[in-house]
Amino acid sequence: MPVPTIQNGRTQFFPILYEGNGTGQRVGQFVPFTDDGTIANSCVFDDGSPYEYLSRTPGSASNRRTFTFSCWIKLGAGTINSGAEKAIFSARDGSSNNYSILSINGDQSGANQLEFVNRTASGYAGYAYTTRTLKDSTKWYHVMVAVDTTDNEPNDRIKLYIDGDRATVTYSDPGEDTDMAVNNNVAHAIGARPTNNFHWDGYIAEANFVDGSALTPDTFGVTDTSTGRWVPKLLSGITYGTNGFRLAFGTGSAMGDDTANSNDFALTNIDAANQTTDSPTQNHMTFGGRTGSSITLSQGNLKVSVGPADTKCLTGMGIPTSGKYYWEVTLTTLSTYGRIGVAPADANLGFSPTTDGIAYDRPETAGGMKVLGTDIGSGWDGAFTQGNIMNFALDADNKFLYIGENNVWRNSGDPTSGATGTGGVPYGGTSLQDKILYPSVGSGNAGGTKVYDFNFGQKTLSYSPPTGYVTLQQDNLPEASEGLSGLVWTKNRDASDDHQLYDSLRGKHLRVTTDSTAVEATVVGGVQKFLAGGQSIGSDDAINTSGETFITWNWTGNGGTSVTNDASATGVGDIDSVYQANTTGGFSIVTYTGTGSAGTIAHGLGSKPHWVMSKPRDNSSDGFSVLHNSLGTDFLDLETNALPNTNTVVWDAVPTPTVFSVGSATGTNSTGVKYIAYCWSPIEGFSKFGSYTGNATSTGDGTFVYTGFKPAWLMVKRTSGTTGNWVIMDSTRSPINPVATFFNADGKSEVTTAARQTDFLSNGFKFRGNNPATNASASYVYFAFAEHPFIGSQTLKGFSPVTAR
Repeated sequence: MPVPTIQNGRTQFFPILYEGNGTGQRVGQFVPFTDDGTIANSCVFDDGSPYEYLSRTPGSASNRRTFTFSCWIKLGAGTINSGAEKAIFSARDGSSNNYSILSINGDQSGANQLEFVNRTASGYAGYAYTTRTLKDSTKWYHVMVAVDTTDNEPNDRIKLYIDGDRATVTYSDPGEDTDMAVNNNVAHAIGARPTNNFHWDGYIAEANFVDGSALTPDTFGVTDTSTGRWVPKLLSGITYGTNGFRLAFGTGSAMGDDTANSNDFALTNIDAANQTTDSPTQNHMTFGGRTGSSITLSQGNLKVSVGPADTKCLTGMGIPTSGKYYWEVTLTTLSTYGRIGVAPADANLGFSPTTDGIAYDRPETAGGMKVLGTDIGSGWDGAFTQGNIMNFALDADNKFLYIGENNVWRNSGDPTSGATGTGGVPYGGTSLQDKILYPSVGSGNAGGTKVYDFNFGQKTLSYSPPTGYVTLQQDNLPEASEGLSGLVWTKNRDASDDHQLYDSLRGKHLRVTTDSTAVEATVVGGVQKFLAGGQSIGSDDAINTSGETFITWNWTGNGGTSVTNDASATGVGDIDSVYQANTTGGFSIVTYTGTGSAGTIAHGLGSKPHWVMSKPRDNSSDGFSVLHNSLGTDFLDLETNALPNTNTVVWDAVPTPTVFSVGSATGTNSTGVKYIAYCWSPIEGFSKFGSYTGNATSTGDGTFVYTGFKPAWLMVKRTSGTTGNWVIMDSTRSPINPVATFFNADGKSEVTTAARQTDFLSNGFKFRGNNPATNASASYVYFAFAEHPFIGSQTLKGFSPVTAR
């Protein structure tokens, strides 16, 4: 057999399991950032007393009508859901109510929105606040306001941008030629509003103020073409103007130095301790994941105060399942019933080391190290000393955790011992082995307050990491192989939300569903960006409800590159289309507008699609009309369990290597209606779209279907006899045979049906039961994508032949 074209299926299709946080997050396995320009430092601000901010009063007023402020921010716990105004940049006349302020949680907006407000003694004179919320404490946001009140277009006088995109806002026109408080000879501040209130909590990096120009985001950032992320760029050619400044926070002893204009800022409770290397180009681990009611986070989510109630707190990012990582914790205050270590995301709130993870249980006493209830020997006994440094070294390659105190490893541990694991806490072979682990703290329901100060490398470490270990920041994470998401299909596993489909051709926020005929919806809290290895999502409940679990299936597109096909000019098809075609993975996304007359549409694949599904975007009369190679021009409705229909006004002819053909039906080609279509052609060893006949056997010896690869994702639809659901199964939700959990593409809830149980084998799939939806005495069609190929005459480099599970 030939060597497969796609040697690793995850480069073209990858499922992701994740837990919602209700705020916004990045989900997936990401390649390291590609940096265009480097931001080396940031300033961390705490909103507790004594308050921390920078201030300056210009010697004279300058252009108060046209200016730009840009910076990168990372949110502290005191900013998220605070309900109070948190100032990033502001100007105010201290003797009156005249001020301008760029903030989160503004006085006009609701919680967690970016806002720019200009106010005078007589009231508000212009404001804009975003519809989108900013709640993710694990990432850096680029935020920017460009003001030009001389603009003739009222809606363009205040522009807000987040991560390079102009934000959708609620807006109040400031009026033409309105003077703002910014650039007047009044007090200006970073991290507060003059004088001394609305204090910022979190990080600020690369703060730039441009006097006299309303710039666009591409002055400060660029889209990384390999990942789709907005990243900093090397700054050049900026004319800062009289009162302009650039704060890079590059000198710990002079954090207010302006490196562009010498318009230096005075420091209030800011010194070298506020300087960190946490930045958009080297994003470090911080806390901010699941947090119990007895937890308080401060100082950039690195100081964790744990009260005397059953509680737990996780970092916002997990530790990769490969690699070796080091971090330190200062035991600032010890008290009884403390717990500190690592735990999985699904650990109980009480964070018991007997059931939920590996932890040092009660470090203030001679308690000892435990892993899932097992004591690890007398060498771990002995209390830690308040004020000392706890050292953590996690070897994810060999599944050992090492713990030390002031660089002396407990139990005579040797973090460099590899598979031997000398003195380490083993977690291979336990239920933790394949889980993402998070640095964690916890407390039993007793004792006093415990205070832990974490350092994941964003500040100078007290000790050098062991040989081979790195700090927990984005550039040190292992490289992933997944491509840029083109189609994102997400389903809530814990609730009956609709299936959610987003794609890179229509763009962010635009959602269609498979289980209803609902039209395309704009969901501001939906997918924010399509990333290599995953996506960035907002706070919409259907994809990110806090504490609920989700599965997202991702097909790699063409890196976001679109082709516009003018049919009359190219001679390909007779209905104009726009498509993104990934010919390697056999997948394309197509948009077109119906004509009402049978026609052909270019799909860009260069090979015949075996699976096409098309849906109206602005007409609710139909859902997805599905074409399958085994059915000719008969069509199926994805949102119903109906059998195939022979109505040829839906699919006019079978597809060709260049076009698919539509009739005149509303489902695929109604006059003036916009459509989205997804097309797949089979790729040997990676994807297959075929048919089979069930044998109705209930004894475990159901029908076997050969695909030539081990499936990662399988959808089955009955096509004869009685109706049958669109059954979806995958190896991510069911990693061990039998595959036992299912979704119906035409339904809303995850189901477990014993008679549907299926084995995913090295070269196909085999049913164990006789469920009518999968293995009755009837005909079926299937749609399958590979976990890894199992064809070729030799073992592939870097991959071993896949065996049955």
